[in-house]
This record gives sequence, structure tokens and C-alpha cells, in this order.
Amino acid sequence: MRGVNNIVDYYDKNYGLSEKSIKVTSDISHEEYSRNYKYQLNEYNSQYNKMVINANIDGIGPGQMKAIYVQFKLSREQVESIIIENENDPTANEPKILDNVVEIESYYINDMDGQTYAGVDQRSAPGNAIPGNKDTYENDTDAAPTLKLLKSNARQIKGKVFLDKTSGELKTGEVREGSGEYEEGEEGIPWVKVELISLTDGNVECYADTNENGEFEISGFKPDEYELKYTWGGQKLSDGDIITVQDYKGTIYKDKERYERNKNNKLWYKDNIDERYSDAIDKWETRETIDSEIRTKNDWQIEEFKKNKEQAPYDEMVSTTPKMNFRIENTDEIDERETTSSGIKLLEYSVENVDFGIVERARQEVELRKRVSEFKVTLANDQVVSDVKFEYDQNGKLKAKSGSVTTNLIYMGTRDKNNKIQNNGFIKLELDNELIQGSKLSVKYEIEFYNKSEKDYRTQDYYWFGKIDNEDSIIKITPTKIIDYLDDTWSFELNKNEGWEVITEEDLKKEENGVSLLHPELKNDKIEERFILCKEWEEKAAPGETITTNLNVAKLLSSTDEILLQNDIGILQMDKTGGSIIPRIPGKYIPGKDLDELSDKSEEIIITPSTGKNLNFVLPIAIGIVALITLGTGVILIKKKVVDNK
Repeated sequence: MRGVNNIVDYYDKNYGLSEKSIKVTSDISHEEYSRNYKYQLNEYNSQYNKMVINANIDGIGPGQMKAIYVQFKLSREQVESIIIENENDPTANEPKILDNVVEIESYYINDMDGQTYAGVDQRSAPGNAIPGNKDTYENDTDAAPTLKLLKSNARQIKGKVFLDKTSGELKTGEVREGSGEYEEGEEGIPWVKVELISLTDGNVECYADTNENGEFEISGFKPDEYELKYTWGGQKLSDGDIITVQDYKGTIYKDKERYERNKNNKLWYKDNIDERYSDAIDKWETRETIDSEIRTKNDWQIEEFKKNKEQAPYDEMVSTTPKMNFRIENTDEIDERETTSSGIKLLEYSVENVDFGIVERARQEVELRKRVSEFKVTLANDQVVSDVKFEYDQNGKLKAKSGSVTTNLIYMGTRDKNNKIQNNGFIKLELDNELIQGSKLSVKYEIEFYNKSEKDYRTQDYYWFGKIDNEDSIIKITPTKIIDYLDDTWSFELNKNEGWEVITEEDLKKEENGVSLLHPELKNDKIEERFILCKEWEEKAAPGETITTNLNVAKLLSSTDEILLQNDIGILQMDKTGGSIIPRIPGKYIPGKDLDELSDKSEEIIITPSTGKNLNFVLPIAIGIVALITLGTGVILIKKKVVDNK
């Protein structure tokens, strides 16, 4: 039986290797059971280095084989130094052809008893091969196939940045979410910057911008670990809308389990390449910063941004893929191309469908409403002539509740709860001239804040994967400051209106840190004949919810002329726990300005003298007066007659 003492490996100096990058083992597939061999490195000549491996292999019988594996690990710089740009180009760098020759340097033979046998191998002598000179190669010598690195077809990454399509309508109380994958016909987004970032040094290896169809192609990168980085914000869609980082986000990564798998699989880009999933997620820290900056809405920079979205104060989002490892060779689904002059097949290394979707965020809309909920008129003698409580019917129309006293009362609410229009309606009461004087009008206003938004959640899992793991994290909105412009003839009692306070026009226009409660464009407008009330509101409304507060006012009626009372309300400040921009600016309403969703007018209240007919509630009083007058006259006449007879 034969045994091998030493094996010598002559390897090309262009490998440029040290002991740290060489591994000699008995098995490369089962590290747990593999044996490591000792070896010594020496320079052999100008072309080769010499590695002597202390094999000490015994027990090799006739027809048997044992293997030793020598692994060379080349650095990125070493690969660059030996790669051939173009072997057919006479000006190209000199070709580097890496040879490797191995020979048995010493061996022994034992007989069946294990004693050394002095036999001689007549076909080969150990240790006499000259690397590069094939005439010296014998049975104990072999040469590995020549390694030649050609730079031919560059590595490629191709993909598309697309708009993940959702509904064009507001879906109050519902979730707005894309599919998380590209579907035929969805719009491509142009001018998104796509960069391949080396995770070795953090540098940009190469980059491209998406074309008019949202497609990109990156090529010419070297083997390394990378992540693909998309930088977006400010791109224009075909309908003229602008992709802003406040109102758009990276679409969901479908799904969380897939993302966790891909984080641990650096070759994920080879899996399911025909499924056009979105492969990147937004930087969560950036999203938190953007949302925190747009929580309050009297930031005039945000308003200017809404006017000119191309100059947004927060205009970029970065989205990245999981890590990607690109090796020297691509062993999966390689396309063979034309044969070169040297007879080597050129192979294409192309990664397809690394796509990224951008989707509209949940829309945030609110509406402020104000209406008369209770209306009461009490005469000077404490007789109640009108006592009405209003409510919405099943169709959203305003009506008087059952049991209300509505004598000679006309009310017309010309808008309904779900369809706000500018004509705010009126409540009109006719009263005899004699009864208006000294009567008391009491009105209770109900103020509603309606959150018409779509559902959104402030958790990372929901943002990345659409996974709702906590209903408490739903994004809510608060009208933190509301202002009421009350007719200045009303009476207002603080003890009946918790949370309300009286402020002045100067308070509204006073600037703190360069910002006033009122919008700057209103600073020169005069607020006339109004009693200004302000309330800080802490209650939060979830999407689809309505929160309410009340305002109680009164007025002593003293004029026989028609009395017209008005009341307006607006939002000065809002706060929210996250989400996109509300497309309205608070603090832009004062009486006389156009209404929007953040302001409202209650019904006009009209008290007018009677048109002349006797009113039912006046009749008993009138009869009593006549009776008293008649009785008084009778007494006088009787008394007079008695006196005269005397």
C-alpha cells in the first residue's frame, strides 16, 4: 500500500496570496469532519510560488483515491489586477493567465505486513517536475485548468420604479394600501436615482436614473456585497401630481416573513424573479422625522410647500433593499453567448426585476361643523314660548326632536351632516312687539369635529408590511385650538362654558417665534362687531369618528326691530399623531372670508315682530288684560253712582 509524505503545489505569483488566504483541507463540504493540513510557502522563481503540503497520507490501496483541497481566496484588488478588459484589444493590459501545477514530492510503499517496501515507480520520479515545462510532467504530476479572467459582459441589475395604484376616492375609515407588487399597466416613475452601495466601504459603486417609464439598468459592478438604494421625492406623474415624501411612501414589502428570509439570504434576488414584488423599504428614521415635522399645521413653510411642491422643505426619502451578494461567477440560469476567439464561452450575469413601488399614503381630511342644538325663548313673565332641541334624522337632515315647542318658529337647515355647503340656513321666530321687550333668548351650539381620514397606523410593521398589530396605534387628529366669532350682542358666561376663554383681536395676531394664531395674510384684516372666544381642545378623533363640544350663549331681547344674530367658528391649530399632510391650513378664517373644511357658520337666528295676526300663546294674556280693564271700569261707575245718591 502506498503513502504520501509531501505534495508540492506550484501556484502562479499573480495570485499574490498569503497564508491568510489559503486553506488546505481534506473536505470542503463538511467542515465539521474536515482535516486541515500544514504547509510551508516559499518563492520558487519569478513566475511561481511553491507550497509544500505535509500530507502524511497512508493506506492508499490499489485503485483507491484520497483528495486534498487547496482553496485560494483572492481579494477585490487582486481580482482587479488579473482581470482582462478585452483580450482582442491590442492596447489592453497584458493577459494574466494563472497556472497551477502539483506534484508528489515524496512517498513510500508498505507491504502487506506494514513494512517499508523498496519498490520503485518506473513511470515517475518524485520532485522532478518543472512548472510550465510539460515535458517534465509525469504520472505523479498534474496541472489544473488555466484560470483566465475576462471582462466581457458586465454584470447588470434591471428593474422598475412604479406607482402602486390605489383608489382615486377618499375612503373614510378604511385602509389605503397597494398590492406590494408591480402589475401590468401601472405607471412608471421617472427620474428616481438608483445607486448600488458597496457594503465593504460604503461608497457608490455605480448608479442610474429611471427613464420615462420608470425603468433602470445598472451595470459594470464588481463582485461584492451591496444594497440598492432608491432616492425619490419631487417626481411628476402623468396627471401632473407630484410625488412628495409627505403624501407618498414606499409600498408594502410583501410580506414580513419574506423580508426576514431575504435579510438572511444575500442571494434573494435569484428567487422568484418572475414575481414583480417591491424589493425595498423606506428608512424608518427618516419617516419619523418627516411626520414629526408636519404634526402641527400652522407651519407656513408647509403651506408654501403645498403651493409649490417642487420646493418642499422635506423633499427626499431613501429606500433600500436587503443585502445582495454578487459573486465572481453566476451559477444559476446563465445564458451562453457567442464564442470568443480563444474558444471561451461568454456568460451573461443579469439580475432582473429588482423593482420598487411607491404608493399614496392614507389621505387625511377633516371637517368642522357648527349648528344650533337647542333654542329657547322665555318671556318676561317666565312663560316659555319656544323650546326646541334639534337633531339629525336618518337622512342627515336637521329636524326638531319630538316634544319640542315650535309655535311660530320657522327653521331651515339647508345643508346636511354629510354634505356641507355654504348656505347655512336659519331659525326664525315671530313674536308680538309687546312681548319681545324683556324676553330672553338662550341658544346652545354644538360644534363637531369630523375626522374624514383614512386609517393609518404609526408602527413600523404597518408602515413596512401593512401589518396591523395594535389598534391603539391608529393615527388620530386633534383640533387643539378653535375660535368662535360670536355676535357682540350675545351674553357669554364662563361658568357655563368650561374650557372657553375670551381673547382679543390682538391676541390672535400676536406672534410667538415668528408665528401667530391667525394666518399672516389676515394680519391687516379687521374683525368687527364680534365677541372672540377660544378653546383648547384635547380630545382626539380616529378616522370616521366625530368629537363634539358645546357653547352656551344668551341674549336679552329689547328691540322691536328685526334681530339678526350670526355665529362663525374656525380651527386655529391642529395636531395629529402621524400620517400625511391635511390639505387645509388652519387660522385662515375670520368672518367675511370664504368657508372651507376648517371653518363653519351656524344657522342665522332671526327674531322678528309678528306680521299682525294674534298668536296663540298671546291670547290668554290679552283676555286677562281686557277683563281687568272692564272690571276696573265697572268699579268706577258703581262708586260714582253711590256717591251721587248721597
